[in-house]
Amino acid sequence: MKLLICDDDISTIDFIQNSLDCNELGITKILRAYNGLTAKDIIARERPEIILCDIGMPQCDGIAVLKYVSEVGYRPEFAFLTCYESFEYAREAVRYGATNYLTKPIDLQELRDALLNMTATQRARQLAAAPPQENTHHADLLLNNFLQRLRDGIYGEDRDKIAAAIERHKVDLSADAPVRCVLVCADSTEALKNKWNKELLVYSFNYLSQEIVAERQDFAYSVMDVGERFITITMLLRAEQAAEQELVRRCDYLVSVCRSYLFLRPVCLVGEVMPFYQLPQTGPRQQKRLHKLRLQSGQVRLFREEEKAAGGSTAPALDETGMLDCIKRGDKAGYIEAISAVANKISVDKTGGDCAIALLHHDLIRAFNAYLQDNAIPAHALFADEAVRELDGNAERSVFDLMNFAVHLYDHAVNRLQGMADSENVIGKVKRYISVHYRENIDRDSVAAIAFVTPNYLSKRFRSEVGMNMREYINQLRVREAKRLLVSTNFSISKIASDIGFDNISYFSTVFRKQCGVSPAEWRNRKGGGADEMESAAAKG
Repeated sequence: MKLLICDDDISTIDFIQNSLDCNELGITKILRAYNGLTAKDIIARERPEIILCDIGMPQCDGIAVLKYVSEVGYRPEFAFLTCYESFEYAREAVRYGATNYLTKPIDLQELRDALLNMTATQRARQLAAAPPQENTHHADLLLNNFLQRLRDGIYGEDRDKIAAAIERHKVDLSADAPVRCVLVCADSTEALKNKWNKELLVYSFNYLSQEIVAERQDFAYSVMDVGERFITITMLLRAEQAAEQELVRRCDYLVSVCRSYLFLRPVCLVGEVMPFYQLPQTGPRQQKRLHKLRLQSGQVRLFREEEKAAGGSTAPALDETGMLDCIKRGDKAGYIEAISAVANKISVDKTGGDCAIALLHHDLIRAFNAYLQDNAIPAHALFADEAVRELDGNAERSVFDLMNFAVHLYDHAVNRLQGMADSENVIGKVKRYISVHYRENIDRDSVAAIAFVTPNYLSKRFRSEVGMNMREYINQLRVREAKRLLVSTNFSISKIASDIGFDNISYFSTVFRKQCGVSPAEWRNRKGGGADEMESAAAKG
């Protein structure tokens, strides 16, 4: 699929383009436009399936681009990416068929989720229009997408809800069908150094894995996750297809073939037999275990043995509480000493080897995520820095690389927070607090207390600087989250209302309609892509 990014701020386009994982999203080409007129020309010539467009641009604004798309009868997935949070703009976006309305500063996770939904919708649209001979391939893509969403918990863990989703997506497995997962992961670094094309490498590794391990020549019943360095494939097999030791033999053969032909030395993890509906519970645990094994090249492991071994591991552990205290106090020397103590033990005692380094790397990132969350900073903001991403990619090569990453991580995070503190005004602090706590029952008095100002002063200043009162601002954030949940989950409307902070579903519906021009049920029906899902959600609501 082609993606068009239109924004008069070149740095915004650069940031988005450099941050997206095109393989994960299925994007084959990124197109750029710096004003609406150029965007129209590109749309007419290239026909991009996905469009991200700013609103406020010279010569021709984003609303005009959206109207043009609607007038010519073209149906891409269209999302606004803008600083404007006006209801009027949002209403125009809905009126002319925009898929989403994302505000700046850019939240990469929100953008990724929006693009995943947009590409999935486009694939479904292509499937409906495809001639019969193409339907098998598209059906595989839809099945892959369903399995990934199931594994990642989008449908929850309740057996009955998962069974309903399986039936709705026409999956040829019952909820109680005995299955097992086999996960394979390979570091692509050496292959890319040997001039392998990344796209061809990914396809070849996926094809060999399916053919050798699953003994099939299609990509059905599998999920592939492709990062900058690692390629991971999760294959779902019916339990009767192969016994555990037979799968171990096949994995050993896969390792041998990949080493000989692809410059890859994959790690394989063979799961236990489980009912299909337990994939959301077991899948994340298997992924986590594979993540800790991924540097142990060429190994084939059993998940049940790894789970047991993890319980009795003697690898040195990081004191996360003490380390967080050092970060918050700005005690860099104490921070380095805490990490060095663990790193030195790994080096001297050889406790855990590469796996211990991977565990320390994982614990380090988790601690900084907690630190950022405590300060209302999204975790992705830290890894938007190119130097941090590069050092993170090399952190598990050695203790030295890990220490280098740890020191740079500290400097970057602490400096970022200090810079924010130096420039932040009262309203900035309030908005950051609300962005974290908007789902809770917060009021003007409690927010004023954290900003150390009087409630009356806060109300006047907030309206003056933001252009709306605080309740309206909180409701905007709640409705934005509601729109995401309406599309990405099967939760009832009453549950969504409760989860985002509304005690009264009637009041939630009133606020939603005021901001979006339609009711929550109508919005889900338009954007969720199916009348059947709409009826199911309405019944639950």
